[in-house]
Amino acid sequence: MHAVRQNIVIGVESDDYPNDLKTKQKLFKNTLINTVSVPQFSVCIPAYNDIECFTRCIASVLRQKDVSLECVVCDDSNSDSIFNYINKINDSRVRYYRNKPPNGAPKNWNSALHLSQGDVVTLLHQDDWYRSESTLKDVLGCMQRNDADVCFCGQAIANESGEVLGEYPVSVGKVLRMYTGFPRRTLVVNLLGAPSVVFFQRRHLDVEYDVKLLYFSDTDYYYRLLSSSSAVTVLAEPNVGISRSVAQISKFCLSHLDSVLEELFYALKKHQASSIDSCAAVARFVASNLRHWRVASLLSALKLIWKHFSLQATLLTFFIFPIFAGHMCYRLFLRKVCGRIWA
Repeated sequence: MHAVRQNIVIGVESDDYPNDLKTKQKLFKNTLINTVSVPQFSVCIPAYNDIECFTRCIASVLRQKDVSLECVVCDDSNSDSIFNYINKINDSRVRYYRNKPPNGAPKNWNSALHLSQGDVVTLLHQDDWYRSESTLKDVLGCMQRNDADVCFCGQAIANESGEVLGEYPVSVGKVLRMYTGFPRRTLVVNLLGAPSVVFFQRRHLDVEYDVKLLYFSDTDYYYRLLSSSSAVTVLAEPNVGISRSVAQISKFCLSHLDSVLEELFYALKKHQASSIDSCAAVARFVASNLRHWRVASLLSALKLIWKHFSLQATLLTFFIFPIFAGHMCYRLFLRKVCGRIWA
């Protein structure tokens, strides 16, 4: 099933190693180390500084059983902690690349994915991890049984200490709603979870994360990945742990909501959203993040809405805003009173 491959680079990128992705791939193909089978999985970790989370993440990858894998680490760190740890564990399945200067997200995600060589590729953020040593085996079996080229896995949300706050299985219905509700609803509302829960055959590597997006990079990516897929399956079990770290990108974006709103307008234009869908998406975004807005950023948001929308679209946005605001209050009630952290 798996072809024999040559030209494998295993090791650490030096300071004079080229940072250009195409040059890296060319050297990768032209450097002969040994001959092995193409791995079934490429787990790509875009790393940045947090050695504590990284050690948990990579340990969960290397303990996977009954599958062949490679682990591609693309490091944006400004320290040597991750570099030193990779040298310490000395595992031939790990390939390490140091970005100088740092690529930043999501460019670093794309770099890691394109350096992969496995049949099935996945992105695993450094603050996430596989909860079971059979996670990849289960994903592979699920994809083979259903003859699928894309698989979404369930997830468990944990706090910074690793305590699980809730488990959230995924369903085929959620995947369908993700696709059919885009961009009106699911550009803003992520039904499927973090990028660490998606696995795909390597022929989908031409679907990249949009480097102009940050907050909406995952939902935009999921829609385009689903559009290019011939068969999608789900592994309902929450086998992927997702950390609600304060360092996560989403937390950073919530303190720059006016900039995120500008990003939303870019995404809506990119997908040629209708006027009604655009109004609904903007109203939903403003309402769902209402508790995070500050007066200054809210005024900036109003200016952006006026800038990008016609008078009719602006009025429609304000008209439907209370509907989403009411729904958000209901979700907050479920979170605070019923303990549903992802209501």
